[in-house]
Amino acid sequence: MELAACQVIVTGRRPLREEVLGRSIPHLRHVQLLGRHFDHVDWRAARTLGLTIGTQPRMGSWTVAELALTFILALSKEILRAHDAVRTGAYRAMGLEPTPTSQRRDAFQWMRLPVREVAGATVGVVGMGEIGAELALRLRPLGVTTRYFKRHRLSPRPRWCAACPSSAADG
Repeated sequence: MELAACQVIVTGRRPLREEVLGRSIPHLRHVQLLGRHFDHVDWRAARTLGLTIGTQPRMGSWTVAELALTFILALSKEILRAHDAVRTGAYRAMGLEPTPTSQRRDAFQWMRLPVREVAGATVGVVGMGEIGAELALRLRPLGVTTRYFKRHRLSPRPRWCAACPSSAADG
């Protein structure tokens, strides 16, 4: 397919270097990436050429990232152990009996399970691909610092690209 006349291209992970962006597609104005990462695009050349770059996270990654966040929260609050303790009536072995009262009474952590805060924690992500980037994005409002391991370091985020992932901690 001839790209010379294109003004916009939509691509996944195909490398886009300066020679492709400038000479092969002279009328190009915008590059739309399918996915959050842009480490396969020569963004310095794109900026010099006056191109805009857009990223579009893949929806399947959202679901998996949300599930990973659910697991992180469940593990930090010992949800399975707490559920099992309530289901089996473990409170009885502690000499506790539920009693109805006319007012609300909170007995925080009556099962004495260890609870860890996620807010302010540091979370490591192995493989900062689409799912890892989406997870880091969802952890950010909790004040979590994200560190990642990836075979190849992510490109640094250019100052002009607020939607682009950062190569540093995403926290």
